[in-house]
Amino acid sequence: DFRHSRVGGNPVSSRTHTASPLDSRLRGNDGAQLRQTGPVYVFVFDMWSYARTFNDDGTVRDGFPNLAALSKQSVVFHGANSPGSMTIESIPPLLFGTALKTTYGHGRVGFERDGEFVPPTAFESLFDHASAYGYQTYLVGFWLPYKLWLGDRIGTCRSYRWCQWYPGDGVLTKAGMHIARAMRYWTDPWGKTFHVRYHMALDAIWGIKVHQAIIRDVFQCIRSQPRKSVALFHIPLPHYPYVLDDKGRYRKPLEVGWNYENLQEYQQALGCMDQAIGQFISAMKEAGRFDDALLILTSDHEWHYDPKRKSGQTDTPLTHVPLLVKLPRQRRPVVIRSRFETRNIRTLINRVIDGDINPDDIESILKNTSLADGDTASVATDLATR
Repeated sequence: DFRHSRVGGNPVSSRTHTASPLDSRLRGNDGAQLRQTGPVYVFVFDMWSYARTFNDDGTVRDGFPNLAALSKQSVVFHGANSPGSMTIESIPPLLFGTALKTTYGHGRVGFERDGEFVPPTAFESLFDHASAYGYQTYLVGFWLPYKLWLGDRIGTCRSYRWCQWYPGDGVLTKAGMHIARAMRYWTDPWGKTFHVRYHMALDAIWGIKVHQAIIRDVFQCIRSQPRKSVALFHIPLPHYPYVLDDKGRYRKPLEVGWNYENLQEYQQALGCMDQAIGQFISAMKEAGRFDDALLILTSDHEWHYDPKRKSGQTDTPLTHVPLLVKLPRQRRPVVIRSRFETRNIRTLINRVIDGDINPDDIESILKNTSLADGDTASVATDLATR
């Protein structure tokens, strides 16, 4: 039940949207109803590396069969860039289609323009357009205070705490947790042993529970929520701790799981992510929703700890991220090689929702998509031949 959380997190908010006109620009001058009523699923995988997913020629690397299969019927953006290099500065602009920097403090969240605070309500959210036409809206994620960002503009919202073992909210409990966390900085062997063997293990186990809860929520949304749904899922994979193998099986939370720069462990996490993608797609097909779905896969930022970055072998920005977009009823692949800002996903979603889009119009849609903040669309495409 989406109204109840099984793992500690921010309070869940549920609100049923009813169709209501916004402004003539959203519904069209003739007031016509939408013809596109398939679901919209946006998956944001945390710290998903473009460089470790794609070969130099743009093909998907070996070991990711589900991504490779999806790329053959999707628009694959090889120049996609997220709004920032950290989750807190990347996902909110994606939600609101703005290039402004995020700001947090004094119990409020928003953006900054010329030193002035700008509230999220100043922008259309990723969900507003669809909500006006009676779509149900969902957001499931972790780490960020999504309810503060979206308020009552989201139907169902759930945000989980991430990798912070949290037994309760009492003052003594919180004090004990701070003391336990401080042990990572102690120099005596007993403190370090406690931190590695117990505290890191508890945090890793908590992270697995959060991961499992989010995956469960994804499946429930796909299988049981209304067909006219727009859902954004912020998925922990392939972010550390690397305590799942490439088949998604839980491993003992060894210290290596917290070795951020371990390429082998990160690649296992990518394999686990690919398996999860395959399971999500299978669930969509079983529910009869895959063909008509607008399916978007992207990331909030690159893998910070790639050994090539540390050694100076690459200077690719941390904002360079994967982006795959499967339009409704799309059958053929399209490749976009020019730069594309992921904050414009909101506008792309709105354009797809606005009409009965034919897959043959893919290039036209992209070229004519109005971008955020007064930008002019300039998207060069070339059809994939592979």
